[in-house]
Amino acid sequence: MAAIALPLALARPLAPAKAPPEAPFFEPDPGTLVELSGEGATARTTLAVSLVIRAQASGETALWIMHDAAGIYAPDLAASGADLDALVVVRVARRDGAKALVRAAEIALRSGGFGLAVLDLVDGAPGGPPAAWQGRLLGLAREHRARIVLISSRAPTAESLGPLVSVRIAPRPSRDARGFAVEHDLLKVKHGALRRVTPSRHRAPAGL
Repeated sequence: MAAIALPLALARPLAPAKAPPEAPFFEPDPGTLVELSGEGATARTTLAVSLVIRAQASGETALWIMHDAAGIYAPDLAASGADLDALVVVRVARRDGAKALVRAAEIALRSGGFGLAVLDLVDGAPGGPPAAWQGRLLGLAREHRARIVLISSRAPTAESLGPLVSVRIAPRPSRDARGFAVEHDLLKVKHGALRRVTPSRHRAPAGL
């Protein structure tokens, strides 16, 4: 996978490892849509990477879909414990908009070969009724027992991306002498099964 600059640097886990952590900050159920949201330099991408690592450690193939002006920084991914050879990255022309990102996710998920799909929707969601595109994604997620993570730039006070988002989390990173601590504000839980999300600690990438 080519190294592409990422505007938001990833915070590396304190103990990178291929094995899954003993207490993941959050593990979504199969067949669900999860939104990681926030404005500015939050830990949205870091938490999405944590879910990728968890999926890979469980033997699942992960998919990351973004537009061609975005990026994920391969060295930080590798240092965090992600298997780059097992991560499928799809880049869609930015001019085609968010609808093309969702379309790419639909095509990939129909294969049944992915346990986790991350969609970078920081630039905005597709137009039209949210239930339409989310319904298609959710149907494929349920059919193939996949987890779908939507990264958004919505403020915590704003509504979620749509009615079919099962869980919405807003990370709140803070820095101290040991690195970064990330609290996770649970903004939405549709089914009432999840009551809290375990805080996580990270250390900053070199140079920060």
